[in-house]
Amino acid sequence: MTRYFVYGEAQDSAALRPAYLPHALMISHTPNAGDVYLLNPCVVTADGEWEAWYLAH
Repeated sequence: MTRYFVYGEAQDSAALRPAYLPHALMISHTPNAGDVYLLNPCVVTADGEWEAWYLAH
């Protein structure tokens, strides 16, 4: 069972698809803070919104 498309409270933050990273658009990055906000054009909602990823340590 894939847990990738589970969002919200039950979301598994480790369920990441690294194959999407080369396609991601970085929209925010805090220098020296170790976090980044990415938009993933490989997963698009019915409304046309791209999946968003927030990665931080």
